[in-house]
Amino acid sequence: FGRDGKRHPCHTQFHLTWKYDSTYQLSFQPTNNLVIIGVEFRNIAIAIAHKITMPRLDENVSLPVTEAERWQQYFGKLKQHELDHARLSSESTTLNALQKEIQLIHQIRFGFDNLPKLDAPLIGKLIALTVDTVGQSYATLIQQRYHLFDEMTSNGEAEYMRAEIFEKIFGENNPGPRWRR
Repeated sequence: FGRDGKRHPCHTQFHLTWKYDSTYQLSFQPTNNLVIIGVEFRNIAIAIAHKITMPRLDENVSLPVTEAERWQQYFGKLKQHELDHARLSSESTTLNALQKEIQLIHQIRFGFDNLPKLDAPLIGKLIALTVDTVGQSYATLIQQRYHLFDEMTSNGEAEYMRAEIFEKIFGENNPGPRWRR
């Protein structure tokens, strides 16, 4: 089911992942009750995987020629729409922007009232939580783009020009391409 509560014949799911190596340096600012974790990231890898679910005819179904042609047209249109979803989320500028955002994390600051013992596993979890927060914001951005794309194309039912739609979706303020026409 889509965001609109309606059942749609196909959909695209994505899974965004990130890996990295990091080093850190721990410091305390007793006057401000702050713990500061200075972080440096390297070997950042961003990946996205897609799963497209499409309708299918039972292999035992035999359609008249005109109906089979209509089915092929319908299926082709749906397939193109779902592939465009995948293009939206795997656009390299967006994935590179996520990588750059992770690289820009230099410090993690928090108060040290009631602080547990700071050992390497806890610090690693704090670093991972910070990176996961940034990564999840990009996953949310991609999901918002999917919904906007579905709205603008009536879930693939309306004819559309990919370059024009992508230009509107990426706009001026979002990391994304300036699509060539």
